[in-house]
Amino acid sequence: MEPEFNLPEHWAFKLAYTLPQEYRGRVLRGAKVITATGESGSIIIQTFEHPLFTIRFKFIELFRSIKIPFSHNKGRLVSFLAIKNNIHYKISGLGLLKLSAGQFSLLHCKAKSFVASYEKNIIYHSLEINWSPEIVKENAPFFQLLEPVLDPHRVNKHFFLGNRAHTANNKIIDVANEILKSPYDEANSALMFQHKAREYFFLICVAIGRIPAAGLHLTDEEWKKIEAIAERLRNQPDKKFPIAGLAAESQMNTTKLKDGFKDKFDSGMFEYQMAWRMKEAMRLLEETTMNPKEISAKIGYKGLSSFITKFREYYGYPPGKVIRKK
Repeated sequence: MEPEFNLPEHWAFKLAYTLPQEYRGRVLRGAKVITATGESGSIIIQTFEHPLFTIRFKFIELFRSIKIPFSHNKGRLVSFLAIKNNIHYKISGLGLLKLSAGQFSLLHCKAKSFVASYEKNIIYHSLEINWSPEIVKENAPFFQLLEPVLDPHRVNKHFFLGNRAHTANNKIIDVANEILKSPYDEANSALMFQHKAREYFFLICVAIGRIPAAGLHLTDEEWKKIEAIAERLRNQPDKKFPIAGLAAESQMNTTKLKDGFKDKFDSGMFEYQMAWRMKEAMRLLEETTMNPKEISAKIGYKGLSSFITKFREYYGYPPGKVIRKK
C-alpha cells in the first residue's frame, strides 16, 4: 500500500500499516491503515474504499507546526469535515479553505493533491468522503446544486458547491460518528457504510441547498453572526450563553436570533450546545482515562448527578456503561 502523503526524510517518521497499540481513537472498520510516527508526532490515516465512494479518517497529533501534502482521488466530488480543531487546506485551483471544528466543505476538485496546515501540540480529527459520478447522478434530480458537477463544460473545473465552509448540523455529525463508531464486524460495517455514505451525502446537500423558512428575513451578515454563535457553542461546551446576551452582541432581537438558528441547524441553541456536550463527553469517556466527575466539570456541569441525568436522557444509558477503548 503506497503512502498518500509525503514527509521530509529528516523528520524520521516510521511507516506502519496497523493502528498503534496505544491508539484509543475512532476506528473505521475494515479500513486500510497508514501510520507515520516519530519524534515530530503521529499521523494515522484509515481509508475504506468502495467503487462508489471512499471514506477517510485522519488522526493527526504533531509537536511542530507543519504543512503536509496529501493525494486526492482525482475526478470525484469530495467533502471535508473538521471534527476536532480547525484545519486549513490549500487546494490547487481553489486557494485557501479554512474549516473550524464542526464545519464542512463540498467541492469538485480535479487537483491531484492538496496541502493541509497543522499547528503544533494540537490533536486533529477530520473525515473526508469522496463520491463517484454514479452517486452524484442518483441525487442530481433532487438537488439543483449538483447540476454543475454533471455539466460536461465544467468537468475539468475546480469549484465549491455553495459557500466554502458550512456548519454541520447535529444530524450530519451523528452520521459521521456512526461511520466512525460502527459496532459491527467488518462485513456488516461495509454494508452499513454503503447506506451511511449515501445518507451523509444527502444530508450535506440538504444543508447546503436549504432555503430559509417563509417569513424569515435575515441579511447575509446576520446569517454569518448565527454561524459564529454556533461555533462558540461548539468550541466552548463548558460556557453558558444566555440568549439575551447573544442577541445583544449580534444586534438582533431574540426572536429573530432563535428562529434563524433553528432554521439553520434544525434545533434550538440550548439543544445544539447540549448535543455537542454529550458528543464530547462520549469521546472523553471512550478515548481518555478521565472519570465522569472530571468530564462533567470539563463540559460545564456543576454537579455530577446533573451530568449523569442528561447523559442518560441523550444516550439511553449512564456514562458508567461506556466501554473505554483499549
